[in-house]
Amino acid sequence: MTFASVLLLGMASAAAPLHVGDTLPVVAGETMSGKTLARPTAAAGKAAILVFSFSRAGGNDARIWNDHVSIATKDNSHISSFTVMMLESVPRILRGFVTSGIRKQMPPATYERSIFVFRDEAIWKQRLAVSDERRAYVVLIDAAARICWMNLGPFNDSAFEKLREAVLRIPPPRA
Repeated sequence: MTFASVLLLGMASAAAPLHVGDTLPVVAGETMSGKTLARPTAAAGKAAILVFSFSRAGGNDARIWNDHVSIATKDNSHISSFTVMMLESVPRILRGFVTSGIRKQMPPATYERSIFVFRDEAIWKQRLAVSDERRAYVVLIDAAARICWMNLGPFNDSAFEKLREAVLRIPPPRA
């Protein structure tokens, strides 16, 4: 197998759709407060819910998910949550304007858990099997970064109940 074949094979597998049981690849970006953050390594050993959005409309769906995620994690302090905003498709000249507008709409308490990502958008669309950018894509990972649950559609009560059930199946870390 040539080096080019190995490289192409690696690139193809990097963009393969993710499934329950897979390990979530690292997604890295900048928090709203300007710090670099990579997840799942940022909170290694801690379960997390990641809510991905790929457009302004997807951000609206993500906001609904995030409001409910706070309910699902309220009594589960061993599970953190992150909002991942994929903004690579935003023209560079407009990124400051867009990120400033997003910041104004979100409470400061969420700044350290909200990640702006300006690269690899196409890869993440493939990984999450994005079929509609107007929707948020929600992933629950355990402490080992294995995917325990995924929702690839819009928010609805049934999907949220399934997330709550999946959260309850993740045990707290041993003391």
